[in-house]
Amino acid sequence: MPPAKAPDYLAEILRKFDSLPSDAVIPIEAAAVLHSVSEKTVAKSYPTVRLSAGRIGVRVGDIRAISRGEKPAI
Repeated sequence: MPPAKAPDYLAEILRKFDSLPSDAVIPIEAAAVLHSVSEKTVAKSYPTVRLSAGRIGVRVGDIRAISRGEKPAI
């Protein structure tokens, strides 16, 4: 079975990630794809932002800090 294709909105976020400001918030699904971890890992281990009753996101600046091996500001 071929790998699942990312939804169009995720592909667009990933394409534009480098140009997003640090204060931008992306869906937890996009953060999981960027760091090759599960959404559950992101939800438990990353500082998150509640977007709505059923949606959680992560600040782009926090993702960049984690990528550099730094502890994100809380």
